[in-house]
Amino acid sequence: MANLQKMESVSIKWGKEGDFVQGNVIEKKLIKDQTNPFTKAIEDKNVYTIEASAGHYHDGKDKKSFAEGDLVTVWGRAAIDRWMDLSHIGQEVRIEFTGTYKTKSGIDGKNIDVSLDKDFKPEMTTEEAVAELGGKEDIPFG
Repeated sequence: MANLQKMESVSIKWGKEGDFVQGNVIEKKLIKDQTNPFTKAIEDKNVYTIEASAGHYHDGKDKKSFAEGDLVTVWGRAAIDRWMDLSHIGQEVRIEFTGTYKTKSGIDGKNIDVSLDKDFKPEMTTEEAVAELGGKEDIPFG
């Protein structure tokens, strides 16, 4: 039997300033999710999977570090999506919680910075990938 390893993914929690994940984008997908407990509306949400090369996050008081190769799930939000839309599968990224701000409704929002490897050259464009799959557009975006 092959040397199989169970693959698991951890969803990063932005618990403290400085929490970050750095690594290669391996998946970008759009899912339906009920994230607003008040309206119970089902919304489209972007979800990104990063193969970590470095990073840590805080879950409560505990600091948890990512090992090389860990799969990390990052849920999209406006501050993340606008930059991750420019990323490609295989590209190195760093996503970091850099601080908080007050929203118009007075609650604390989180500043999340996204850095992309500007020298990355994708093997093919999204349009080329769609064409290679026979025109099917149900592939991960990117």
